[in-house]
Amino acid sequence: MKVIIAFLFLVVSFVPNSRASASDTDYDMFHLISYDNIDVYDFPVVPGTPEWNEMEEQDRRKAIQVPDSVLSTMSTLGLAWTCLKYPDRHFWNFSSDGALPASIPSPEHKPLGFRWELLQRPDAGSAILKVYQALDPALLDPDWPRIKKMYFEWDFALLESMLSIPEILSGLSTEEKHRLLALCGDRYTTRLRQREGDVTIHLLMGRLFQSVEDSPFFHDVNTSTDILEFLDYPTAMTQSTKRGMSTLSGFIEKFIRGND
Repeated sequence: MKVIIAFLFLVVSFVPNSRASASDTDYDMFHLISYDNIDVYDFPVVPGTPEWNEMEEQDRRKAIQVPDSVLSTMSTLGLAWTCLKYPDRHFWNFSSDGALPASIPSPEHKPLGFRWELLQRPDAGSAILKVYQALDPALLDPDWPRIKKMYFEWDFALLESMLSIPEILSGLSTEEKHRLLALCGDRYTTRLRQREGDVTIHLLMGRLFQSVEDSPFFHDVNTSTDILEFLDYPTAMTQSTKRGMSTLSGFIEKFIRGND
């Protein structure tokens, strides 16, 4: 049985009313970077517009898919950025129950469209890493409206969760894994202060320790029953997974001190 990372708690916490006004919900990461040379798809209909409010749910789902004719020519980097530009968090699921799988979805999930396509591409990990590198969680402005802050934190949780998928991690080079591990270490304290960041940053760093043989805690992570249970069931919040995350936190803090 495939292990499923339950992300319903994120969906429930972060998704605004799909009929809210554009001024209340309009947010993406793109005001923080320059992406003129990236082939990001611009969705023709988005939440908050009159056209969106008049559409039935089935039509909305169709409107926020990338056409096959565009998808076939998009770069993987453009596709990764497009995932963050997805207009409606109500439909930002990899499965019908709102969960994010701990492995790449099987072909029967192909109706998920461009999200499935991204995870199938062999260079998906490198592209998602570039997106993650381009953004800084410390840029969150406390004066932003609540919904903006939620979307900002949600997007980081999404990126960290996708990078945590074992097949995505395995597609990264050793150099990319070390670079990602160092980046996560730099961002660790900031992410702990942000909504749901404690789960996803621990999951990603734990998976990196687990998979990089020359990482400082490779043996410790792979021989700890509690940590392994947390990495398999990070949102279960059993006594074992809580102990696992706590132990992992200690290793992460040692890793950060060692890099100072």
